[in-house]
Amino acid sequence: MALFQLAGETHDLDLVPTASGWTLQHGGKSTDVHIQEITPGQLLVQIGEQRHRVSVARDRDQRYAAYNGQVYTAQRLQKRPSAAESTLANNRIEAPLTGKVLVVSVKPGEQVTKGQTLLILESMKMETALTASMDAQVKNLSCHVGDQVSLGQLLVELDPTDA
Repeated sequence: MALFQLAGETHDLDLVPTASGWTLQHGGKSTDVHIQEITPGQLLVQIGEQRHRVSVARDRDQRYAAYNGQVYTAQRLQKRPSAAESTLANNRIEAPLTGKVLVVSVKPGEQVTKGQTLLILESMKMETALTASMDAQVKNLSCHVGDQVSLGQLLVELDPTDA
């Protein structure tokens, strides 16, 4: 879940991967969404029976979408941990989405600090950095650069260190 500002209004949004696409959660409602990349920066978005061609770009926390002659800007205001991210507290880092491992920044036995990036996943041209939620030692690494991973798949196990 994240708070975004879109057209001057604040929205609490979550885009959750499913077996057949995505579910957009907003305002207590869920909507099935299918997103297909046509070319880099060009998406075909299907919501229900309606299909929309959308041009997209990003710059840090700003997201831009051009649709039907209008350009929309969204800015991330605050990110809140999702259920998948909360598994970090259990010393297990699981994939919060289905995607490809782009970067692995650690190896087994390495000491890491809270907030340190452990690995980066890519899905739908969006990168997601997974970070250590505590000072710890990497106990087990279950993925490598280039691996395809599934939602909930174990990626890293941490062994907490005493502060």
